[in-house]
Order: sequence, then structure tokens, then C-alpha cells
Amino acid sequence: MSRFGLDLLGRENPPPGYYSASEYWRIQGVGDQPVNLTVQMVDCHTSYKLFSPKDASKPQGAWNMIKSKQPFLISFPAVSTSLDQFRDIVAKECEKQFEGTEAAIQNAIRFGSPHIDWKISMKLPAADEFLKPAKYTVNDENSYSHWIATIVDNGKDHTDVVLEVAMVNPTSLKKDEKVAIELKKHNLKQAAAQQASSSNPSVKASEFDPINILANKIYATHPPNVKYQPKLPVFIHPTDRNQYIPLTAGNVQKWATALVKPDDGVSLHSPPADMKFETLSSAKKRKLNEGSSHQTKSPEPDSESDSVIDLGVNLLNEYLEFVKIPPGDRDGILHILTENKATNPQLFRSKNITREVMKEWGLHDVFIAQLQDNVLKFEKHMSSQ
Repeated sequence: MSRFGLDLLGRENPPPGYYSASEYWRIQGVGDQPVNLTVQMVDCHTSYKLFSPKDASKPQGAWNMIKSKQPFLISFPAVSTSLDQFRDIVAKECEKQFEGTEAAIQNAIRFGSPHIDWKISMKLPAADEFLKPAKYTVNDENSYSHWIATIVDNGKDHTDVVLEVAMVNPTSLKKDEKVAIELKKHNLKQAAAQQASSSNPSVKASEFDPINILANKIYATHPPNVKYQPKLPVFIHPTDRNQYIPLTAGNVQKWATALVKPDDGVSLHSPPADMKFETLSSAKKRKLNEGSSHQTKSPEPDSESDSVIDLGVNLLNEYLEFVKIPPGDRDGILHILTENKATNPQLFRSKNITREVMKEWGLHDVFIAQLQDNVLKFEKHMSSQ
């Protein structure tokens, strides 16, 4: 066409089917970089589905759905737009469609609830992960960066994308949470009944209360320690032994209730965040420190017959089963021993791993006896296999 005075490859707005000069340079790698290189743009054909409380004074009540009437276009530069900027742009453009949607989106981002899925789909060569059936989301930095990098590498001046801002329905989340709680309670009752049936075959799952089951597990995992409380069991802070939580009936009830709920971060070794720690008094701190120094003051030398214990050996699961630690208590004991690097049962015969040391780890006297008294039997059992 150049002989007619037309340079279709040198135009930034070529006829359909032709590359622009910028695209020709990016995609084909031919020629010099254009003086006015076109900025690569992402053209999002956007829709949204959001939820807001029907009564602002009762955010836990019923919810209204706010849905876009039809897709609308949002364009932004691919290379220079971060994930946060992308979200801000989308929120502001949604506000132009329906008042209040920007605040709804920004609040959901800030507080993490209700959850929003940023769903995108597009058709590009060798990028099947972005096709609609793949249900790709740009919910985090990695997924967003991969999406933008793919667009940039493709080299087109404009890339068409379908974007759906989809807020999860809080009502359905409540229903799912309720079902999850009921299922967890059922499983706890079934497990307790199965454990009890060995001594009483007529026992039924309905006779057990899930909160009591979990309370017993908390007590078994965190036994009394007179250096902190004369009578009450305690939870000792994992990194600061001067901090502890007295396991009163109220505290254990609160912890057990939180364990029933699908609450991230709460476990038998991690209480709810709002449970308050107490600090040891100066006198108790001195006593605790003196006890620790006495235990490490004068360790007895190895006897010539003793062999060096291999700390890389981990036989805890086999050993706890061998010494018949109840299944409901094994996870807690396993966690304590692993935290203290005591994964080889031979350590329980060491003169320096005393009963007092193991009590400070948080183990109950009964379990300490089982662990220390059966090492030789276990070694014979293992050697016979």
C-alpha cells in the first residue's frame, strides 16, 4: 500500500486487522521504537454485585443486594497501575454508577469482610488460565501481577477484559458457618462416644456436650503448674514465660466456645485473642528462675556406656501410641514435645530431662510417668520388628 502513499504499519490508528506502530514494534520486534509509544491500556467491561445491611444499626441483620444494571467500561494503564490503585479506580467508577458503592467496596477491602472476589476473564494467545471457565481472580498481589504481566507481554495497545466485582453474600456465609459449627459438634460427639465405648459399649454420642469435650481437652493440654497458680491450670505464653492465663471455668468455657466456631487462629495451643494474660509477681519470677538455674547448674557427666542420642530421630507418633496415650491427648503432647525438640524417646531416659523439666514444658504427671517409664520396652519392641 505504500506505493499509493499509505503506510498502514506506521499509523497509531490503523484499519481493522492491522497493528499500530506501537504494537508492531512490541509484538513483532521489527523496526525502531516509535517516538510516541502508545501506553498499553486495560479496558475492563465491568459489573458488580455488592451487599449492604438493610438496617445500618444492625450490621449482623438482613442484607440488600446492589447489582449493576449493565456492564460499563473502566480503562487504566497496564504498566503503571498497582493493585491498590486498580481497586481505587474500580471503586470510584462504581460510585458513578450507584451512590454508596465506593464506600462499600473500600470498607470491605479495609476490614476484610464481606469478602470480595475480583473475577476477570479475557482471551489472549497461550493464556488459557484467563478464560471464563477458569474463574481467575485478582485477589492478591501475585495474581494481579501475573495478570498485568500477561497483558504487557501480549503487546497490544488495548486489551479487552471482563471484570466482575463479586462480594460474597454475608447471609450465605452465616448459613455456612452455622452448618460448619453443627458438623464440628457432631464429629466431636461421635469421637468422644467412640473413645468411651471401649469401656462402656452402650454409650451414645448424644450424651456428650461438645463444649465439655473441648474444655476437657484444654485442661489435658494445659495442666496445673504451682509456680504460676496453686490450684488452677494455666496457659503459659509460648515466648514469655512470665505471662500466663489462669484457666478459670469462665476462661475455659470461652476458649472451648471459640474452638467450636470456624475461627482462624484459635486452637488448643492458641487461645482467643481477647483472653488477657497475667504477669508473674516478682517473688514468683525469682522462684521460677531459681528452679531453672538449679536444673542446669551441675549436669552429671555421661557414663561411658551411654551413646550419643540422635536428635534427628522422630519416633513420637509411634511412642505415644505404644505407651497408650489416649488419642484425644496425643496432639497436645505431640505439640509440646516437638516444641521442646524432644522427638527421640531416648531423651526421656536422660538424667538432665527430669520430671520437673517436663512439668515446666506443660506435661501432666501421669503422662510424664508414661513417657519416662517405658523407653526400654519401646526400644526392645522396635528392635524386634
